[in-house]
Amino acid sequence: MKDSESRLAEQEKALVEAQKVELQQAQEITEQVREKPDFANLAMPPDPNAWFDLLNYLQSSHQVSSMATSLTSLMDKLSAATQIMDEAVMADDHRAILLGCRRLISVISTINSAPLKDMESRLSADCNHDNIDNISIYWPMAKQNLQRTLRVIYSHLYED
Repeated sequence: MKDSESRLAEQEKALVEAQKVELQQAQEITEQVREKPDFANLAMPPDPNAWFDLLNYLQSSHQVSSMATSLTSLMDKLSAATQIMDEAVMADDHRAILLGCRRLISVISTINSAPLKDMESRLSADCNHDNIDNISIYWPMAKQNLQRTLRVIYSHLYED
C-alpha cells in the first residue's frame, strides 16, 4: 500500500514538474508581454495550497491546452469576475451585483479550495435569496480571498 502511494506521489510530482518545464518553454517562446497585475505584488498567503492546489486543478480540469494557457485563462476569468463584482458593489447596482455574483460563482466553482467553496456557498445562498446587502457587506472579504487565490495562481505561472 505504501509502495503504491509513494509511486502515485512520484507520478504526481513528475506531472507537475513536466508542466512547469512546459510552462518555462512557453514563457521563453512567447513574445507577448503581460502587464504585472496588482495582486502579483501581494505577499503569498501562509498556506498557498489552501487557496489554489495546482495538482488538484491539473487532475480535475481535463485541460486540452498547456498548463500556462489553462492557468492564464483561469486567472483572466477570475480577475474579470472580481472586477465586475467590485464595480457592481461600488455602484450599488442590485441587478449587476446578482449577475456578477452568479458569474463569480461559476468561475470559483472550478477551483477546489476550502475558502472558495465556503465563499461559493455563502454567495449562492445570498444570491438565491436576493440578499444584496449581505453580498455587499461580505464583498471586501471575498475580494481579499480572491486576490489571495489569484496571487497563488500567478506564482505558478511566473517566478518571483
